[in-house]
Amino acid sequence: MTIAETRGSYLNMLREHVCVIVFTKKNGEERTMHCTLRKDLVPENPTFANQAAVVPPSPVKSIRKINENIISVWDTELSGWRSACVDSIKSITVKPA
Repeated sequence: MTIAETRGSYLNMLREHVCVIVFTKKNGEERTMHCTLRKDLVPENPTFANQAAVVPPSPVKSIRKINENIISVWDTELSGWRSACVDSIKSITVKPA
């Protein structure tokens, strides 16, 4: 399976469920993150971990290539956006209700 296919399957899981992702951070530490992309759990106007307000989009549209090795998720325990590299994910499971 390619990274794009793996990323797609992870994103599909995250859109439907709260998941537990275990991955290796860039500094080598292992991290467990409870996260989701479910629309009913992600705030419409999210704030980031430092509580800074979200900057409205610029009227000038910039085109940015999507990094297929990164997924951005809403951390349900820390109430903030986090990201992980697809190739650093050791496991992803649906969190039991």
